[in-house]
Amino acid sequence: MIGARKSPTTKQARRYMEALARSSPNIRVVTYGETWEGRSLFYAVVGSAERLANLEAIKQNLKRIAFRKT
Repeated sequence: MIGARKSPTTKQARRYMEALARSSPNIRVVTYGETWEGRSLFYAVVGSAERLANLEAIKQNLKRIAFRKT
């Protein structure tokens, strides 16, 4: 039956992502905001240990590229 399967809640999805991050040094969970209902917004970053260590520099470089004038 279509729609019979329930989607995971935000809390369940967050717990799953955090469990993945605890099991691997190559995954980091980042909170970036909150919904109007007060639920956290987050994403997972997957990469090598070296790339994750330089995540802030990578973000700054992407901002620089995105906002440069052509």
